[in-house]
Formats: sequence, structure tokens, C-alpha cells
Amino acid sequence: MSEETYDIIFAGGGASACITAGRLAEADPNLKILILEAGPHSEDLFYHVQPGRYFGNLLVPREIFSFHFGKGGKGTNGRMHLVPTGRALGGGSAINFVMYMRPVPSDYDDWETVYGNKGWSSRELIPLLKKAETYQPNPNHPSHGSTGPLKISFASGHSNVGDEMVAVATAIEKDHHTTNDHNDFTLESINAWGVSQYVDGNTGKRSDTAHHYIYNKKLPNLKIITRAKVTKVLFEGTKAVGVEYLNDEVARGKGATEPVAVKASKLVVLAAGAFGSPAILERSGVGSPELLKKLGIKQVVDLPGVGENYMDHNMMFTPYLASEEAETMDLAFRGSEEEVKPYADQWVKEGKGVFTNNGVDGGARIRPTEEELKILSPEFDERWKTYYADKPDKPVIVIATMAAYVGLNPAVPRGKYFSIAYFTAHPESTGHVHITSGTDAYAPLDFGPNYLDKTSDLVVLRWAYKRVRELARRMKFFRGYLELGHPQFPSGSAAATDKEKAPVPLDAPKIVYTKEDDDAIDEYHRQTVETCWHSIGTCPMKPREQGGVVDSKLNVYGTQNLKIADCSITPSNVAANTYSTAIAVGEKAAIIIAEELGIKDAFVSHGRKEVELYLARDTLQDGTSHGRKSYLRMATAQDTVYDIIFAGGGASACIAAGRLAAADPSLKILIVEAGPHTRELQDHIQPARYFSNLFLPKETFTFHKSQPSQALLGRSPVVPSGRAVGGGSSVNFVVYTRAAASDYDDWETKYGNKGWSSKHIIPLLKKAETFQPGSKNDTHGASGPLKISYAPDLVNVAEDFLEVAAGFDKERSFTDDTNQFFECEKYGRWARYIDGVTGRRSDTAHHYVYNQDHNSNLKVLDRHRVVRVIFEGNQAVGVEYVNDLVGRSGGVTEPIVVKASRLVVVSAGAFGSPAILERSGIGAKAVLEKNGVKQIVDLPGVGENYMDHNVIFLPFVATPDADTLDALFQGTREEVEPYAQQWLKDGKGLMSHNGIDCGVKMRPNAEELAAMSPEFDHRWKTYFAPAPDKPVMLYLPFAALATVNPAIPKGKYFSIAYFSGYPVSVGRVHITSGTNPYSPSDFHAGFLDDPADLVILRWAYKKSRELARRMKYYSGDLVIGHPKFKEGSKAAVQQKRNPASLTDPEIVYTKEDDDAIDQYHREKVETTWHSIGTCAMKPREAGGVVDERLNVYGVQGLKVADCSITPDNVGANTYNTAIAIGEKAAVIIAEDLGIKGVTTE
Repeated sequence: MSEETYDIIFAGGGASACITAGRLAEADPNLKILILEAGPHSEDLFYHVQPGRYFGNLLVPREIFSFHFGKGGKGTNGRMHLVPTGRALGGGSAINFVMYMRPVPSDYDDWETVYGNKGWSSRELIPLLKKAETYQPNPNHPSHGSTGPLKISFASGHSNVGDEMVAVATAIEKDHHTTNDHNDFTLESINAWGVSQYVDGNTGKRSDTAHHYIYNKKLPNLKIITRAKVTKVLFEGTKAVGVEYLNDEVARGKGATEPVAVKASKLVVLAAGAFGSPAILERSGVGSPELLKKLGIKQVVDLPGVGENYMDHNMMFTPYLASEEAETMDLAFRGSEEEVKPYADQWVKEGKGVFTNNGVDGGARIRPTEEELKILSPEFDERWKTYYADKPDKPVIVIATMAAYVGLNPAVPRGKYFSIAYFTAHPESTGHVHITSGTDAYAPLDFGPNYLDKTSDLVVLRWAYKRVRELARRMKFFRGYLELGHPQFPSGSAAATDKEKAPVPLDAPKIVYTKEDDDAIDEYHRQTVETCWHSIGTCPMKPREQGGVVDSKLNVYGTQNLKIADCSITPSNVAANTYSTAIAVGEKAAIIIAEELGIKDAFVSHGRKEVELYLARDTLQDGTSHGRKSYLRMATAQDTVYDIIFAGGGASACIAAGRLAAADPSLKILIVEAGPHTRELQDHIQPARYFSNLFLPKETFTFHKSQPSQALLGRSPVVPSGRAVGGGSSVNFVVYTRAAASDYDDWETKYGNKGWSSKHIIPLLKKAETFQPGSKNDTHGASGPLKISYAPDLVNVAEDFLEVAAGFDKERSFTDDTNQFFECEKYGRWARYIDGVTGRRSDTAHHYVYNQDHNSNLKVLDRHRVVRVIFEGNQAVGVEYVNDLVGRSGGVTEPIVVKASRLVVVSAGAFGSPAILERSGIGAKAVLEKNGVKQIVDLPGVGENYMDHNVIFLPFVATPDADTLDALFQGTREEVEPYAQQWLKDGKGLMSHNGIDCGVKMRPNAEELAAMSPEFDHRWKTYFAPAPDKPVMLYLPFAALATVNPAIPKGKYFSIAYFSGYPVSVGRVHITSGTNPYSPSDFHAGFLDDPADLVILRWAYKKSRELARRMKYYSGDLVIGHPKFKEGSKAAVQQKRNPASLTDPEIVYTKEDDDAIDQYHREKVETTWHSIGTCAMKPREAGGVVDERLNVYGVQGLKVADCSITPDNVGANTYNTAIAIGEKAAVIIAEDLGIKGVTTE
């Protein structure tokens, strides 16, 4: 007897064994692993990898099956049963029906709660199933995998038979619905219709474990010996040290073959299935003392549970005659090789067609209605009450269409058929399987499946027959019954199958069955019910005293170094085809063994991390598993626990939430947004609508009125902010400008925020964008979600502006990219956040959130306003919100609390975020006391540091040939409609425009600086001089009048917009009520409080006017929009005037003119809609609110992620900075929570 030694030996090479062995061998290349499989290899053999071959394989003598003869029991009138099992590398996965069906969560939960197997609940196993698969129909679904080895798809050769059954079912059974996924572990999958399969949708190949864990790896440390049947485990005392096997090819042919012993230094793993594993144990001396003694086997361990607890599903295929137009697989299943050759050729050529299909295109898991339960009484009463009633996810039957006759009866003529299959999901009857010889591994087994021994199983099948028959007779392809496949009803029965030859109407009455008819159905089932090929449970993972064979670590009781890893370990049945459970067992076994042997590898940590994340995420307030709840796209008050809650759904929030959800679809994320959804609304996605939206009554803006300002001559500026999913990105001007590199560098060097310098932020901004024009520098992105473009047709006003700038402003140059971070003082085109292909706005809601419909765990609750953060001590544990529609109208609305198990992120913007913090007890002591709020953290910086840009749109009258957007911005609905229609047609035209095509970021020259002295001296020396990339002013032509004033006649206008890049003045915003989120804020904008800001605007006015009056489309000044210069001033404006030449001298302004300009700015300056800074990322002692990780000082589990965190201003429109913050927040949160897949570039 020869011997060889391995670290681990697998006795059996079935589905689970291939997974476990493959994972371990890949994890540790030094581990010597041997798989001994009684059957042959299956690598690249057509009858394995072509899915449609599975049924034909049963009809041809092949060594890839073992057939087990079961004794007849009382439930089946003493009939013998033939139960096949897979006998090849990959086991059942290499020959099964490729049905993708996963158990319900309570099936696995029972393993833990009923049988005490810690670590085997649905919360532990679902992540492992995800890890194993790539769910091709929806790879980002939270309960499915996206990168696993096994590919799942819907059939490419989909049959109309399945579609028809689903259509009929949902039409006549009102409690049912369709689903794209009845395997998502939710209640939504109960009484729902839809089927997928273990087939790669790209190649058409079967997804078996041999090919996807073994053959594709070519692992030198994993040895496979096929056609080697393990006879027994070798023990030293009770320690397993190896196995003995025979040459199966010789032994099966009754030839003499010498047993071969191989040693295992670390572990023996039995993986020979529900028949093979208990047989090996018993031949090895592990089992019932009575049996072992009877067979002359020396007992090693007294374990009477071995071979008991046999389970299967009770299967029926009821056949029907099909019409010619029905797409069936009869020829593929029962045809000759010549007849199936076209299907095989198509599969070989393109991986498509009939041979990629299993014929099962529709199905459901069904529970009885209250009325049906009465019919099932009394036989089913006890089973329902004790097993089903308190577990609403457990189906009683499983139904599926089969687009073929499924049977082996040669009397059935060839033709077109369809069948409706049904099986009991959790039969009460169980059986046994034992050896009959201690030495002959080929002796027949003592096998009693005991089908239908319990009458509860019989009445379930009776109910199922009636249900499926009602479906079939209404299907348009129905042409009668294949009578030999149905009950023999009494003569004259209304249920007789010889009457109907065509479908009945959907509303036809159901067949009424008599007691005699029921008896006929019962007899039919006793005579014809068969295996579902789902043999499990014969080495159950139960307590030893309850008949268990293995513990929760898969160790065989009473032995050492011996485990079992296959479906024989299942302690109770599962409501599904058993392949998914074999996968779960294989993946779980790999982790258990790796942990015990100290193997460290990504697959082990990944699996464990998946489990930990799922456990942390998944416990609801009532303690139940998430799998018991339905996923809802829109969150409701009943959804009470999330991993992360975003209080506000603005630009940054959508990015951070979207990135995290995409990286870990199992993460439960809630966005609570005060405003409405914007999805596919033309007011939002059509770029040019932004202007008119500001002047129409809409709920997509919140208007904040500032306190009267002395600097503004007593005016109270009104500042709008975006109030919709996507925040400002859904309503802004879509201007693409980016901050200076030194802006972000200041955040790190000046304020100590490590990781926020331009070298860290630029890669994130690149990652976020696709810069469609292309770029010669490396600061732009090429594959991000947000599309950036230039206007396809530069309006002639913009062309004119650039031409005049080239001829008039000799101090400044031109660039093809005004947004490359490191320079200013250059004219050029300005890009837009608009997709140049579709003409659509590039907002964060559509590009990070709405495009994740498949992710049911990313939920958005719109029109709900967060009032405060909920704390336990100083730990943020949730938020309280109110119905905003009711609250804004002054109605009474009850607050709702939702909990966050891991993190709360405040992201309500520069107004909303500090208000939420203050109402939550975080802020200045004086503010909180005044508003009756109990202080949690003394943080006086909350609400301070308000910043904006000071903007002026200087208007000019345009010539008739100027291209302007006035008709679009200020026209009636009828006038605007042609532009809208063009956009709908091709995404082009003025509706895809924002009216801003070019501009410049400008700094004053020495002469201009002298004119701005002394007010601007300190600001220049301390802030601008050391940072040559910082613009003092940004200005740009705007191809329209930027106001709505009925005193201004309709016509053509253009404006020069200018705003100060870094105003010195700052303001504040605080709450005025500790309980009412609708109380007006104590808001002081601070505009022009510092005189330095005023002289900047004075300089900007002069520069803008000089350039505008030289443009050929200039036809005069719109007087109402300019300063009121004294009569006789050389600076006086005129409504009608010809353009000046490029060489004409500049206007000379007197001191009185400067005063008039200053007065004008005090009267006219407004917000640029760029509110930032009120929860500043600064040191706490410097007025900071959050640290560099966005954590709110003094509390845990609370971050802020929006533009309120900016410690200082940025020389640009703020949307780009909001993007940077959103992307950075996603990276930080992912790092903090251990989420993989959120990268820094």
C-alpha cells in the first residue's frame, strides 16, 4: 500500500469542496491540498459547460451521475425511488439545472437560532453568497455580488412560455407581483415571479464551481485525482490522519483494485455529499453503534445521527400540450445529436441561443392565503403554526415553468409541450441513508427517502396542483393536458383533463374539486412524486444530543482533524435549489479552515469584513434580519436604522453618499432632503432654465433674508440657496470655474488641515469629471461622472468680448484653459457643467444617486427637513426630521426619528448645517441659551465665518444682430417652447446654453493698485501678493439681461458680470428658535462691511465698462443698471451710443464719480449664490467647527460634508469646491469605516 502526505485532503470533489479547496490553495501556495473525486473531470466538456445539455445528460448512460435506489414508503404506496446525484468534479454544480435560487433568510437564521450554530445566520451567510457571485443583471444590488467567480444571468434564449405564465399569474392572482429579482432575500420575493440562472450571460457557459474555483486557477499546490472513490477515513485513535481510496474505474467494473492510503498532516474534509459523506463516516467507524456492530465495523465514535435526517424536495412536473408558437426546448432536450447540432453550433459560435437556457424562465415562491389555509386544514394546521406562521419569508411551495416535457416516458409522442413544476419548499417528512457493507464501497445503500410520509406534505402538493393548473389553462399557449401526466379523475368529474383543448379566459371560474377529485390528486402524487435532486442533511450541523454529526465549525463530533463541508451538514431544509447553499457552505468552510490554520489572505479578510459590515448594518430596531423587510426606493418613517444618514441632499452629499453606496452596496444609506426630487425634470436638466427658475414660484430655492446692513445703506440682501436633491448643482448657473491651487494649499498650511492641499484635491476633481474638450495639462479628468463641455456654438457676444480683450487689454494673454489651477490673468473660453453630447446639466443628483436605481440600500427621502441630530451622550445616533411640505405651510407635523448605527453626516449647506448643529445643542453658549437649547458642545464657531462673493451684472443694450438669451430667459412659455423642442430633439440650441462662454480671472496692475490705495493695501500685501494664482476679480460676458424688471422693455441685452474673488468681509448665520426649523435665521451677510471690498468693485466696474463699450454689439448703456453720475461727468452713461474704438482713451473718473460708483455698489451689490464657511474646518480655538476628518469637535459619529466647512474663500464658483468636498468626504468616511473601493483618484 503506497502512501503520500498532504496538508489537507478533500474526500469528494463536489460543489462545496471545489470552493473551499480553491480558496485555500490560492490563499496559501505552500499548502498541499488533495481532492479525491469518484467521478471524472468536467473541464470544458460540452455536456457540462453547455447549460441546455443538462436534461439530455440524464437520458444517456454517463458516469457523471450516481443513481441511488430508495425504498418505497407508506407515503408513496411502496414505490421505489431513483435519486441521481452529481458524480464529477464540481459535483451537482457540473450537471444541475443551473437554477439560480437562494434560500430565504429565515432558513439560515434557523440554523443559528434553532440549532445553535453561531455564525451561520443569514447575516453571516449572505455576504459570503455575495462574495461568490457576479450578478450580471444588476451587479450593484445590495444583496448580490459584483466581482465573484460565479456568473449569474437571465437567459439569452428566453422563452415566451415563461413570460406568459408570469403574465397570467399576475393578472389572476392579485396578491402577486412581478420582480426582476426573487432572490434578494426580502419579502418582496415572496409571491413574486422571476427567474435567473447560473449561466455567464457573456459566454453562455455554465457557472460551476470546478471551472470557476479550480480549473481557472491552475494552482500547483492543489492536486486532483479523479475516478478515485474514498472508502474510509484513517484514524489514529480519534484523530483523522488520512483516507483510503480505490481506483473507481476499475472497482465499478468489479475489477480487483488495491486500496491506496494518503495521509493528511492537518485536516481531512469529507465533501462527498448527502450519500457519500455519511457512507464514508460509517465505513470509518463513525455512526450508530447498532449499525456498525451489524456490519462488523470497529466503532471509533458513537454518533447515531450519521445518515439520518435525509431531506429533499417533493417534485412534480405537470405537463401540458403547447401551441406551435410556443418557444419550447423539447427538441433540445430529447432530440438526436443531429437535431440539436444547430443549437450547439450557435452556442459555440456566440454563446447564445437555446443551449444557454435551462428552460425555466418564470417562477415564484408561494404561501397560501387565509382562504387556502382553510382548505389545507386540518392536516397542515400544526405545520403552519409551528413552522411558517411567524416566518413570513418562508414559502410553502415553489413554482416554475419549464418550456418542455420533463419526463422519460417513451410513450409520449414528440411535439411541443410545457410543464409547470412545483415542489414543497420545506417538506416535513425526512428519511435516512446508511451503508449495507463495511468493506464494499459499491454495495447498495439502505436508502429510505420517506417522501410524503407526513400528510402535511401531501395536502401541500394537492393545493399546488390546483394552483398551477389554473395558471396553465389560462396561458395562450395551452392546447390541452398531457393526460398521462395528470390525475385520473372520476368519470364525469368537472376536473377531468380530457375536456379543455384551448385556453380559458382569465376571468373564467376556477375548477371546483370534489372530495373524490382530491383523493385522485393525492393518489396521483403518491404514484408520481419524485426527487428534486436536492439531497441534503445526512450529517447535520446540530447539537450532538439532537442527532447532530458536526458542530458549527464543521468538526465531526468526537474526532479531531475531521470536518465535513457539503450539503449533508444542513440541519433543516431550505426553500430553494440547493446549489446556493452548497456555495455558502463552501465559502464558509474556507473561512473556518483558514482561521483555524492561521492562513492570512485577502479572501479570508474580505469574507470576514463582508460579514462584519453586514452584521453592523443589518440589525433593525426589532432585532430582525434586514432580509425580512422589503427594500423601498423611497424611505419611509418605518425605516428606522441606517448605517449612515445624510442630513441634507446637496451637491456634496450626493457625491459622498453615491460613492459610498457604489463601493459597498450593502451599506444602508439615507439622504434626508428638505427639497423635492429633480429627477428628469426639464426645469433642472435643461441648462438654460436656471435663470427663469429664480423668478418663478418654485420650491427648489430657499431665500434667506439678511439683517439690514449699514454698509448696504440699510438694505437687506436676499440670498437664495438650492433646495432640491442635488442642492446647488441642480439649480446653479452651470459655470465651470475651479479655485486657485493656493486656495486649497491655504486650507492645509494656514489652517492645519492635512490632506486638503491642492495636490490632494486636484486628483479628486479629476476623478469626478469627464472634460470633454480634452486638455493638454494633467489637471482634468477623462472618465468621471460629471461631463464638462464648451458651448458648441460660441455666441457672437462672447466672440466679440474676446476679440476686444485681445486688442484692448495688452497686459493680459490668452489660454485654452482658464481652469488649470496655477495661473490667472488670462482670457479664455469658460466651460460649463453640461454634457456636450446630450445637452443636459451635469448635476450630482443624476450622476451619483439617480443612476443607482439598482441599489435599494441607497434611499432618498425628499421634502423632509432635518430638525436636529439625536445624541446619546456625545455620540450621534440619528436625526429627527419633519414633513417639509406641512411644516413650510405652517401646519403641525410630528417629528420622526431615524437612527444611524455608524455615522451622521450633516450636509445641509452654509445655512442648514449650522442651524441643525445649533438646534442639536452644538454652538455658542449665548446662542443656545437664548433659544432654549441644552448645550452638548460649546462650539462658538458654528454659524460664524459666513462668506460669499459680491456680484454685479452690469447691463448694456445690444445690437439686433447680437446672439442673446433674453427671449429664452424672459420670454413667455410659447416663446420658449421652440428652444425646448430643439433641446428635446437633439440636445442642442440655446436651451443647452448658460449664456456664459468666456471670461477672465484678473489681478490689478501696479497703476490700478495705486488707485485702490489705501483701502486695499493691507489685503493685497498679506493675501494676494504672496499668491500670484489668486484672482482679485472674476469677470465675464453674459449674453442676456440678468434681472427681471418690468420697467425695462423687452429687447436684446448683454451684461458684464464681475465678482470679487476673496471678499474681506464675513458674516454670520444663527437660529432664532431652538425648536422651529422654519423660524427666520439671524443672518448678517456682511457684504461690503470692509472698505477693501468696495474698492475692488469700483476697479471692476471701470474695467468691465471699458471693455464692453468697445464691443461691436454694444449699442449703449442700460442706464437703470449703472451708477448715477453727476450731470456733466465724463463718466455719464447713455442709453444709445456707438461703440468706442480699441484706441479711444479710457474714461477718466473723478472723486465724485468714484463716490457714485461706490454708492451704486452699496445699492446694487448682491449675492453670487456662493454661501460657504459657516462650519469652518479650522482649529477649534480659531473658531473651527470640524477637524480635517470632517468630525465635529467634541462629539463622535458626526461629520459635516458640504461647503460650510470651507475655512476660507475660493476664487471661483463654488460648485467645483462642493464636488471636491463630496469626493474627499467619501474617501474619509470609507477609510474610517473600513470600506474598500473609494479611491483618491
